[in-house]
Amino acid sequence: MNELTVVGRAPEWQRLKPLVINSVSSPITKRVLAPELAAGIQRVKITQSIGVRMGNGLSQKQAQALLNTPDISSLKGLRDRAIIALQLGCGLRQ
Repeated sequence: MNELTVVGRAPEWQRLKPLVINSVSSPITKRVLAPELAAGIQRVKITQSIGVRMGNGLSQKQAQALLNTPDISSLKGLRDRAIIALQLGCGLRQ
């Protein structure tokens, strides 16, 4: 998988919550992820961002070029590519 894929946010994130909770093996962690707590987090209002966005984000073509930059024949190149892929996946494109 060498191509970047642009995906939108999952509108049905409620399907993901049981998957995450069921993937945790610790009963303490499951207890901390209470449905009431999750519902409370869901109701938090996001404040409006004040200010001007600085810089320009990368286009998909620029992001692909950045991802292809490290030499994947070496261990450091694979590490660098994984870090860049993680950053691009998390929306750190500036």
